[in-house]
Amino acid sequence: MNAIDLERRLQRIERMLDDLASAGRPRIRTGSWTPEMFGSTTYGSTTYDSSLVGGRYLLIDNICWFLMLISWTSTTATGFMRFTLPFANSAWRTLVPLRHSVFSFNPEATLHGRIRPGDQHFVIFEDWYTGSSFELTVKPAGYIEAAGFYIVAT
Repeated sequence: MNAIDLERRLQRIERMLDDLASAGRPRIRTGSWTPEMFGSTTYGSTTYDSSLVGGRYLLIDNICWFLMLISWTSTTATGFMRFTLPFANSAWRTLVPLRHSVFSFNPEATLHGRIRPGDQHFVIFEDWYTGSSFELTVKPAGYIEAAGFYIVAT
């Protein structure tokens, strides 16, 4: 199959999905984006490990399911860490499970991501058993895998 045939088939599938959506069924889209790490004070310039940066999403109506990984080896970003998402969040605060490395934090705490209402990025919080919660500052290098879902702002 050549590229033109593939494009025609994809357009036909998209039209069929649109027809299904108009019949009361959910609209489904998939895609990818290149996530970035940036700082809350200074966006900064970040060097990434190109083999370990990527994001995929599945959008079912206005619910975005995503999976991303990002690895950086240096950055000039400052402030609290931020990680881009494919779409802005709705009015709900959403938690994001994480897998990470190269971060030092207290072993009596847990890390999780949080998407604030209206944001198109998530932040990382260190939660303590005492109920305290703190945002993590930019790390000079690191690796994050995140997966979750949120309601897209309309």
